[in-house]
Amino acid sequence: MSVVRGGIQRTAPAYESMVTQTIGIGVGAQAIFQDQLACLEVLVQNDPDSAATAYIGNEFGQYVALPAGDSITVPINNVNRIYARAGAGGATINWIAMTLA
Repeated sequence: MSVVRGGIQRTAPAYESMVTQTIGIGVGAQAIFQDQLACLEVLVQNDPDSAATAYIGNEFGQYVALPAGDSITVPINNVNRIYARAGAGGATINWIAMTLA
């Protein structure tokens, strides 16, 4: 499928499968997945029932704030490069990785 945005034609990649997981996070930063998992992009959601805002980023800093119910799509080549932490009270992170295999 091709999409034209701002005069630039982009071809959407074809995903072969999706991997999904739900994890609980606390105030200390942690990778949302510990093992290597090659991917094209990852949708990360702070669960609607989470008690706290989740912060998303890399191992050096997590500055993107996701209030409960909000999500972000991260174009990245490995899920274990995404880190999350929560404000006081903890949070639940749901994620879906779009993979080629």
